[in-house]
Amino acid sequence: MVQNTSFYCVVPLLFVSLLSSLLLHSKPSIMSFLYTEKDNGMMSNDPDDRSLRQVEKTVVIPKMVKAEANLRCADEVAAFTECAKSSGLLLVFKCREVNKAMQECIASHCQQADVDEQTEIFLEQRRQHRLKMQQQKQREEQAAQEQT
Repeated sequence: MVQNTSFYCVVPLLFVSLLSSLLLHSKPSIMSFLYTEKDNGMMSNDPDDRSLRQVEKTVVIPKMVKAEANLRCADEVAAFTECAKSSGLLLVFKCREVNKAMQECIASHCQQADVDEQTEIFLEQRRQHRLKMQQQKQREEQAAQEQT
């Protein structure tokens, strides 16, 4: 018996379409949880804005902390990698101590102070990027004005 799989693909699309049409054509009061009058629903491009978006808090900063911890624990990571290569399938048993040392090193470099340090680094990098983009936009506007 052949099942009609297109039904399972169409129903979610219809639901998403209906939901988006309700949200887009509704009164602004319903949409107030998405947009504020201050930023008009757009991300701020102010270089001095120090607020973090949710993705920056939960994804970008933790990735930066983990990468920095891996750099600071390069010796332990290299030792574990070498042990894992030489042990094969028995690495769970043979590399237990090396793995424990590597995990302790990484955990010691993933403390709140390290998160705060990486947050400051990220905010400064974002500030520099936004300044650069503002300068580029000003140059483009000046070039457009000169052409007219």
